[in-house]
Formats: sequence, structure tokens, C-alpha cells
Amino acid sequence: MFNCDGSCSESLSATKFVPSWRKNIHQTFRKFLTDTGLITCPRTGQNRTLYSLRHTYATFALLNDGMDIHSLAVQMGTSIGMIERHYSHLTPRLKKDMLTGKRYELSRDEFEDR
Repeated sequence: MFNCDGSCSESLSATKFVPSWRKNIHQTFRKFLTDTGLITCPRTGQNRTLYSLRHTYATFALLNDGMDIHSLAVQMGTSIGMIERHYSHLTPRLKKDMLTGKRYELSRDEFEDR
């Protein structure tokens, strides 16, 4: 309870003040995933949350769009170190062409022209 001077006479929990729209969007997302059978990740066994979309976005941006970690960190409002900590396991996939030499392979025509 708030006193006249603005101080608080009881312990406040952040969960007591969750806006209703925020609770509703989380519930709607959870219901959608449950109804479509996508709530549980088959790889980890953990339930997906709305926050899971942030991880999905970052993964797709790195793997599919070829976004560099600096740009991704700026866009997501986090540090390069945080991106590296959470997504460094993707590095071999990001660098597969370079690591396998495919990036440097010559086409038949290029080879014959040498």
C-alpha cells in the first residue's frame, strides 16, 4: 500500500503489476502453440514462450539472412558478447562454405581458363 508521501508500506512484487494486455498476449500465444501442438520443443522438451521468438529471429537472421553479429546486436539492443555467448554454436554452419573450401572452388570453366 502506498503512503501519502509516496513510500510503500508493503513489499511489492513485479508480478502484481503485470499489465493485462501483456498477460493476455502471453496467454494467447501459449493457447495458440498448445492448440497447434507446438508448445513443447521436441529437441529440448521445454515449453516455448513468446520470448522464444527472439531466439528464433536471431538464429534466422544469422543463418538465413547472413546478418553479422554486430548488426544483430545493435538491432536487438544487446552486446556483441551476448550474441556470441548464445549463438557461437552456429559459427560452423555460418562458415561452412569457407571451412569446406567451397567458397574457393573454381567452376570447370574457371579451372580450364587457368
